[in-house]
Amino acid sequence: MTLILNHQSGKQLKSHIRKCVLATLVLSSLVVCDGGVLAKEALSAAAMTPLQLVQSGRYVQALPAFKKMALQSPGDASINYYLGLCAMSAREYDLAEASFCKVVAGTPPASPFVPLAQHQLQLLPHKYAPQCALTNGKLYHWQKGQQLKVYISDGCNVPGTGMGVLSSERYAQTVAAARNSMASQPMVHDYKQGDQTLVLEGIKAWDWAVREKYFSYTFVRDPKLADIIVMFTEQPNGCTLYPFAAGQPVLSWASIGSAGGENTSEEHANHVKMIMAHEFGHCLGLWHASGKMDLMLPIIEFVGDKTREAPDAMTSENDKASLRALYALPADMIL
Repeated sequence: MTLILNHQSGKQLKSHIRKCVLATLVLSSLVVCDGGVLAKEALSAAAMTPLQLVQSGRYVQALPAFKKMALQSPGDASINYYLGLCAMSAREYDLAEASFCKVVAGTPPASPFVPLAQHQLQLLPHKYAPQCALTNGKLYHWQKGQQLKVYISDGCNVPGTGMGVLSSERYAQTVAAARNSMASQPMVHDYKQGDQTLVLEGIKAWDWAVREKYFSYTFVRDPKLADIIVMFTEQPNGCTLYPFAAGQPVLSWASIGSAGGENTSEEHANHVKMIMAHEFGHCLGLWHASGKMDLMLPIIEFVGDKTREAPDAMTSENDKASLRALYALPADMIL
């Protein structure tokens, strides 16, 4: 269930936080004119900026301007937050929820806008609790509508990989081995012939997003053609690694480590499906969630829950809100 990136973005994360704090200070200030504070009440609506309209409680009048700004800067947390407030006042609740979800999904948790957006979401009909989709300060996703080519090995794994950070050189070597000699790679102990099918079932947890046209997928038999290469690991948790460079596939490992011979066939099947469903969420660009019933929780507490075995029941409403928000935001890296 671990998602590991191959590069660090600490400086970019700190820079983004500073920008958010600065935005808060600017957006919360009053208009200063000739060294004095110009009272908001004294301004006519026609002379007010969108922010001044919000500060004076004229949310509906500010809504068109914030809609326009959000189209121009879809990743700006301050614009999305104020757009959400205006949409709430105008009773455009779907727009409000989408705007606040974008704030949470695309903004570092330290930003002052995040708790504000989370609070507003709890006042709206669905009470979404989306996750931050930033991984080491960056957003990763595929081009919206892209068809993803997925290769699933027949129980094989490239040795020495799967549960740790790989250097750029080692990542390239793993990709080359997976693409060119997968058939000669060792088979994972306890792999069962039907596990490949169980991986397919896990991926189907995201078919709701296919129906909503966020992406589509097809399975290929040649790893050279794949955008996502799935291997297997004996570790108890799965793992997903993002590439260093364009042209490299996402690597993902399906866990069968705690679904071995001592478990019943039903427990084994449920484990493999759930873990792969979680890992495929990482393949799509999501990070970890905090809700107890979210598929993207780091430790999936509902493995074994028969009410969650059907593909359409695996993802929570929070998982769905997070993916929708992620794909409405500009990516730092298109996978």
